[in-house]
Amino acid sequence: MTSVPITALPGVLTQIRNGISRNAYPNETAVRTQIMQRILQELGWDVFDPDKVCNEYPLKLKTTTRRIDLALCASNRNPRCIIELKSTDYDLKEIGRSAGDSQLFEYAYHAGAPLALLTNGVNWRFYSTVSAGTYAERLVRTLDIATEPPEEVSEALDRYLSYANTESGKAADYARVDLDARIDRRKAMEAIPHAWTHLVEADPDGRLAALLGDATSSLAGSAPAKQDIVDFLRCLKPEDRTLPRVPKRTRTPTPKTPPPAVQNDFRPLPENPAPPNVGPPDTPGVRFYLLGELRVVKNAKAAYVAVFRALAERDGDFLSKVDPKLRGRKNRGVARTQRDLSDRDSMVKDAVALPGDWWLLTHMSNQNKIQALRIACEVAGIPFGDRAGVDIHLPNA
Repeated sequence: MTSVPITALPGVLTQIRNGISRNAYPNETAVRTQIMQRILQELGWDVFDPDKVCNEYPLKLKTTTRRIDLALCASNRNPRCIIELKSTDYDLKEIGRSAGDSQLFEYAYHAGAPLALLTNGVNWRFYSTVSAGTYAERLVRTLDIATEPPEEVSEALDRYLSYANTESGKAADYARVDLDARIDRRKAMEAIPHAWTHLVEADPDGRLAALLGDATSSLAGSAPAKQDIVDFLRCLKPEDRTLPRVPKRTRTPTPKTPPPAVQNDFRPLPENPAPPNVGPPDTPGVRFYLLGELRVVKNAKAAYVAVFRALAERDGDFLSKVDPKLRGRKNRGVARTQRDLSDRDSMVKDAVALPGDWWLLTHMSNQNKIQALRIACEVAGIPFGDRAGVDIHLPNA
């Protein structure tokens, strides 16, 4: 099939929006048949072709077979996009806070699909699964059919879900392009406060002071003293330079030809960076907060193990959820057997047993430990860099 003009899709989305407002889609089945299938049909898919639109797509794991709610497949029946469906009352407001995200990425990892979608029919979250990072760092785009203009929603759906773009591979390429643009924008926004600090502290009597002096003269009718301007700039508090988060929805112009996929390893700074180890500086060992409790252990490895053990005891499914997110090309962060962690003896010799017959890889740099702890906190639904969750600083991390 070929992609139909998306001019028809805004009208369909308007009808769906009206149905949402009167609770016309009461369960997941309604979301599948009356929202998802209808939209896919408008995007050029033959929703009755089981080789292209695969309902309950079988995903064979080592010992079991899981079922993916919906898989959009290319001509060779390989999944290009996997879709996890929820009912309209399922809360998708918090990224990474639901079991849906964890399940989606576990399925994407095993299916090899480059694009993944989690939706309750109202809120839509598109992820680039081939990129690295946490859920939030791999989030390409969010949509809200109930509030956003139908024309904008149509453009995004066509970009990532149309049959033509999915079959050609452009949908996955567009997702990576848009994700890179989103990361670059956030990186630039995070640099703005530092640039402001430079203007204030490095050259307070230069261009910035001159601009402020001119504006003050226009308002007051008289020029302020230069030193008064300098003193004012230097007294600005850091919190006065705090910026809002990057908006969830960003419009990115559609390039005619997407550039080649590039792995982007940029990691945004955490919103609440962990402070240095709390407590007196002469206290030996590593001091950190875990779920509101101050703990002291002898070294970074012991702290790392303590966090994973506590989260595993707190949630019996935690390790199975975090497993797919801690897998690399050669090593795994957690595994059912010690040998499954890595093929190298040097990596597995220091592994530690965890509850439920799991093993934890600990032979890594402190920087990698911190990255794994951030991911663990996201999977566990607790904040990183906050005493209520995990607040820790490791040497050289």
